[in-house]
Amino acid sequence: MIKTAKRTYYKNLLIQSTNETKTTWNIINGNINKRALKQNISLLNTNRANTHDSQVIASTFHAYFSTVAQNIYTKITNSVDINGPLNYLHNALKQPIPAMKLKSITSNEI
Repeated sequence: MIKTAKRTYYKNLLIQSTNETKTTWNIINGNINKRALKQNISLLNTNRANTHDSQVIASTFHAYFSTVAQNIYTKITNSVDINGPLNYLHNALKQPIPAMKLKSITSNEI
């Protein structure tokens, strides 16, 4: 009886939800008692100097997180081999790529 009531309750939450994915994760996290941990950062080492100033801490996090995607993109594009993806993979793996032979199959074989 309780299982049926819970199932109905969660099913109704999902039906009424405008964002099923978020609602699903909220349900999962609520059932495993996972709560977001909030941590106040009162000390940060910036440029080899410790600071307690919340404005400096916030600015440091902003500077890092606002540029991290661009920095990753730059590293990736600088490391891409202009001779093509197979050459890049060959160099990245440092071993020959095995030959693959593909053949057509029918839906019955799947």
